[in-house]
Amino acid sequence: MESVVMKRYGKETFRMFRYLSQEDHFVETEKIANASLTEKKDTPQILMKMWKDSYLHMQKLAVTGVYVPFQLWKVDKVIVWRKMLDEMYHASLNLSLRLTHELDSERESLLLPEGKLEGALKKRRKKIDAKTTLLSNARLDLDDAIMLFHDF
Repeated sequence: MESVVMKRYGKETFRMFRYLSQEDHFVETEKIANASLTEKKDTPQILMKMWKDSYLHMQKLAVTGVYVPFQLWKVDKVIVWRKMLDEMYHASLNLSLRLTHELDSERESLLLPEGKLEGALKKRRKKIDAKTTLLSNARLDLDDAIMLFHDF
């Protein structure tokens, strides 16, 4: 999960996410900024972005007497786990659809026997084979990752 956050949002967000996932309880915005070594003015915006994308759980509190709201943040691992699994399923579906599209668009070239291919047709067939192999292998790797992620 951390690697996805790192690729999507960058190092600062990754540090915040890792800190919150290790804490496993609600933490104040200021404490997160101090622990992750980020600018205090940027921290709320980064946290809100992750919250909108369902990576964090937020709770607003108001100090009694004077209305001074502040926010507490937490990684809800079950929600993030489901989100990651859902994204992996979507990626697998997209790979399958792309593979089907590639095979359908090159159906005529694939129906020709290997022995009759020459020149440009032979090169085209090699490119098609390489593309389908790449997409198939990516889908298999993703399926393995889904299996491992789902079991743990």
